[in-house]
Amino acid sequence: FLQQHDDPFAYVDGDAVRDPETGAVHPAFVAILEHLGATYADVSFGSDGVHAIYRGDLPDGVKQASWQLDDDPWGSNEDLPSIELYPGKRVCVMTGDHVPGTPTTVRAWNDDVLDSLLEANDEVATRQREREQEPVSTDRSDYDFDEFEPDATSATETTSDIRDIFAAVDRLDAR
Repeated sequence: FLQQHDDPFAYVDGDAVRDPETGAVHPAFVAILEHLGATYADVSFGSDGVHAIYRGDLPDGVKQASWQLDDDPWGSNEDLPSIELYPGKRVCVMTGDHVPGTPTTVRAWNDDVLDSLLEANDEVATRQREREQEPVSTDRSDYDFDEFEPDATSATETTSDIRDIFAAVDRLDAR
């Protein structure tokens, strides 16, 4: 579904949290959903993830939140289990493969639990620190690219170095 910026919904995406062979779901992901409150959930297209839809919003200044749930893959998955929370405008892909034991309706999440989860995973503090930093120039002439080697070079890495971002954009081939 197309989640609009003014919709009251939040999309919780659990990646690599479900063992596609057994159907078992990572206990940390289950605990998060239990603490946020029961709501509609379904199995992702790849069968290794779970999506849950809530009524709710993230705190001011937090556009989305994500963190890794474990240092080891879960079940037969190769990737590490993680969670992402998205409010507002987003394309949400649901399969309709309802997770047994979850409601068939969308319910509000527990804001107090959400705040605690974000704080425990340093999401709010990180976003606050990012807002308080000096603005980064996006003018390429402000940076020296001679002999620059980017630190982040794969799709799974993140960076806050604008030079890494410029280097990634330069590698794009839109053909």
